[in-house]
Amino acid sequence: MRVKICGITNSEDAIFCESAGAEFLGFIFYRGSKRYIYPSAALEIRKMLKPVTKTVGVFVNEELEVVNKIVKELELDFVQLHGDETPNIPLLKCKTIKAFRIMDGFDYGIIDNYGTSIPLFDTFSNSLYGERVRDLTGMSSPAN
Repeated sequence: MRVKICGITNSEDAIFCESAGAEFLGFIFYRGSKRYIYPSAALEIRKMLKPVTKTVGVFVNEELEVVNKIVKELELDFVQLHGDETPNIPLLKCKTIKAFRIMDGFDYGIIDNYGTSIPLFDTFSNSLYGERVRDLTGMSSPAN
């Protein structure tokens, strides 16, 4: 199983998560989050990580140009989108994780329209993004 820890805000937590076996570390670039980190601070943490550790930038309804600028500056491996983005994901400059907010009647057929590297299924809330993950691309069983 692959482990991703999001909300990294300091080097101590990043190094601890990395040493505990996390394969992905996520930086939240959504100003509405209590785990928001400035890109410059995330870059300093990024420089301390082992090359095998994958980094993820988490965004909510951000402009494509801003996302690509941060991806380039931090050399992020993935972008995780948690907003109401349209299927323009191929315009991003790295692999993507797209969060789909699941509610009754959700049309799972739309996932293919996004061309995302990894779909992430998130519980629906009118006011919150990314509070609880329901399932991550079939990684929920030991057989995967």
